[in-house]
Amino acid sequence: QLGMIYKESFKNLELANSKLTLLLSKNPPKEIEAPTLYHLFKINQKLNLPLSNIYKEKILNDFKGTAFEKILNSPDISKIANDEGPQTIYKNLLELYKKGELIKFLALSKKNEILFSGSLIEPKYNFLKANVLGKLDGAEALKDELQKFQRKYPETSEANQAKKIIKKLKDLETVKNRTVYKNYKWILPYRMEDSIRLMETQVKLQKIFNEEKEITEKWFFSTDLYNREYNFLVVHGILNINSLNQFQQKLSEKYDYQLNTNNFVALSSQYGEILKNKTWDYVKKQ
Repeated sequence: QLGMIYKESFKNLELANSKLTLLLSKNPPKEIEAPTLYHLFKINQKLNLPLSNIYKEKILNDFKGTAFEKILNSPDISKIANDEGPQTIYKNLLELYKKGELIKFLALSKKNEILFSGSLIEPKYNFLKANVLGKLDGAEALKDELQKFQRKYPETSEANQAKKIIKKLKDLETVKNRTVYKNYKWILPYRMEDSIRLMETQVKLQKIFNEEKEITEKWFFSTDLYNREYNFLVVHGILNINSLNQFQQKLSEKYDYQLNTNNFVALSSQYGEILKNKTWDYVKKQ
């Protein structure tokens, strides 16, 4: 990532070219040499310098099988060089993020991550990825990822956004005496591979809700992504814990319906903390 750091920090391709050429002259290890050559290829290509072909040939000859060699052998190399490839992939990733399909986001980003290296859209991609990791791994992970981002891309507009988010997270840590509203969430966790069972449970419960409207009239469902392993089927609109206890008793006695033993109940405020800080493991042990 050195080429991008210099470009973003100094806004100067010539300086980036000089620094990376110096790095290459020091015979760095292969894992550093390959991306250095690739960045030099990209920079020299943008500067219309003939050395770009030399760097390209060295990657093709000395780094066969690497992601860099595969990119250079791609028929879409002209698009990649002009940032069209990364732009398109970024738009697809952004769409997945907006839809909340974060596991698909990680799979697509892993497959195409190398395309962002050295591109103008690299900071935007890494900022988006930091937010995805935060949603999956919790507030502390988000703060760590954003701090790394700030160090890596200090002169970008996204770095300013990262700074604001970090401040907001720190402010939330110090907030005390928040108003707690007495409404509850009933949470039924399912592993990712059990998505069909989750849907079957929702359909079955909805039918029972329709038959027990005096209790469940205002109840409704959502499916919330918890982390990389679990989805939560969540029942909202529960204003009285006694109503939920009554319903669960009917579920067992009247309908002979047994749910997985991991289901639990939390206040809405507690549920927000569970999602934000990924503390369900703690809840399970209580």
